[in-house]
Amino acid sequence: MIRRDIFRYPSALDGYGPSTLYPEYLFNRTEITRSNEVYDMVRESFIRFGLDRENYGTSNWNPLGCFVKPGERVLIKPNLVRHYNGNSEGGIECLITNPSLVAAVIDYVLIALKGRGTIVIGDAPLQECDFEELISSAGYAYLIDYYKKKGINIELKDFRNTKTYYGENGIHFLQENRRNDNGIVVALNEESWFYGLGDSKIDAMRVTDYDPRIMRQYHTNLTHKYEISKELLKADVVINMPKPKTHRKAGITASLKNLIGINSNKECLPHHTNGSIHEGGDSYLNISENMKKADVAMDKLNIFNFEEDIQKSVDAMNDFNSYYSRAKEEGERYYEGSWYGNDTIWRTIADLNRIFFYADKNGVMTKTKQRKQFIVADMIIAGHKEGPLDPTPYNAGIIACGSDPVWFDRTICKLMGFDYKLIPSLNISAYNSDSCQITNEVNSIVVSNDEGWNNKYIDEIENTMHFVPTKGWECLLGNEEKERLINGIKDLGAPVIIFGAGEKGRDLCLYLREIAPDIRIISFFDNDPSLWGKTIIRTIKCEKPFEQSDHVVCVVAVGKEYRDQINEQIKKYGFEKTFVWCDEENRLLV
Repeated sequence: MIRRDIFRYPSALDGYGPSTLYPEYLFNRTEITRSNEVYDMVRESFIRFGLDRENYGTSNWNPLGCFVKPGERVLIKPNLVRHYNGNSEGGIECLITNPSLVAAVIDYVLIALKGRGTIVIGDAPLQECDFEELISSAGYAYLIDYYKKKGINIELKDFRNTKTYYGENGIHFLQENRRNDNGIVVALNEESWFYGLGDSKIDAMRVTDYDPRIMRQYHTNLTHKYEISKELLKADVVINMPKPKTHRKAGITASLKNLIGINSNKECLPHHTNGSIHEGGDSYLNISENMKKADVAMDKLNIFNFEEDIQKSVDAMNDFNSYYSRAKEEGERYYEGSWYGNDTIWRTIADLNRIFFYADKNGVMTKTKQRKQFIVADMIIAGHKEGPLDPTPYNAGIIACGSDPVWFDRTICKLMGFDYKLIPSLNISAYNSDSCQITNEVNSIVVSNDEGWNNKYIDEIENTMHFVPTKGWECLLGNEEKERLINGIKDLGAPVIIFGAGEKGRDLCLYLREIAPDIRIISFFDNDPSLWGKTIIRTIKCEKPFEQSDHVVCVVAVGKEYRDQINEQIKKYGFEKTFVWCDEENRLLV
């Protein structure tokens, strides 16, 4: 694991080659770029990992030779989830694996192949992803063109069968459906982590924005199937190149979760289970008739989208919004399994990792491992807060590599600042059985140029980073800034008024009620007259701002565009000695 104060990537215009003519480099001096520390860090990570130590420093150095043999088919699997970040200020550098890392890996794969073999780069993005836009804007199109001009046998592939687009009113519509073109159905059945859960639970499994009827074609109580990319099954070796981020459903995403992208049909991927945690589901926390009705409306919406019935889709969307709004007013904070109570996605992740190692080229499950894996993760700029689709950049300056995906992900989780024991998909028992050995029980040692991490077991590492989890996971994994907020309120020992009755204020209210129920929230303030007198959360109403005593704490939860205006009002209404400010990034400003 290599860490430097480098928080930018070389562009396609700069070129992706090394800035030093290394003795093992396959191409000539004209390919050397002005500056490419990303390439240097990938190389240094191989050195630290001890790959081909005896030949290091010579033209014969072949660090990936222990994984890749001449004549083999190599799949490089980056994270290419979507062509845009739902966080408009986040950019795609914290969203997808950067091609500059992929270029460095390609060079060392070519050394190992010795002129014989095939390289495929591929992923199955979200159904709405504009793949051509993504590979063009991110630099992958340039990357492929660069190597093809050198006569390299390399391809870039979109593994998806189904593609959609957003129509009016934010509704998905089918754009392309090449069913069975790209994938082979692999049956796990009794080897699946969903096996035997019961018909009612299996019938309630869902994946967001897909027709639920298709899920039932892949999963019943006793049969569990996935449609896996032919490119994955044909591969002898996979270089898994995740973009570590926080994840709304899984807690974090790294190498294990990156295998979601080996599927050609995402309709077969259970991500959550309809119903509350008290009723055998995991979509949300509390038993709620409004949430049940919202589930029904969402199913109708996805079915009508698939059938391209615009009017019925719009009606279903309106019904969903109505029921979901009421449920939030009742105090429900979670939906679609985007929280720490999700008991579905870890099973899907474990199933896919089993298939990854044990399915043969025809998609038949075997008792022996069928392909090798090596991991190279892009954390130069990672993603935190509302990942995986709306992340905020986190400048980590890290490139990490490894061969054991479970311990690799545990290490990443620890370095993010989270307790990996709280992440269900990182439970070793999910990957170890008599017929499936994906990891081992032995704790791994981190090897790094960072002396605070080097030669330490992951549980010995103390100086971790400070990633902020998604809102759905912060009650379990912790949010340092909100914990400071709670402590500040408790120190003042007074009831709370939340200034801001919009989404930020409501979310903060629900967080405080779940984590610190002893804090008394007496009302919301808001400058929007249409909200005055309305119940925002359960019995808590919104009021027109008015003068207060010094015995009330004001917590401001508004967007930055309102900050100056609210600041003046706080002074006007007598909060100057007793207020805490929580801005749009959940940073505490006192």
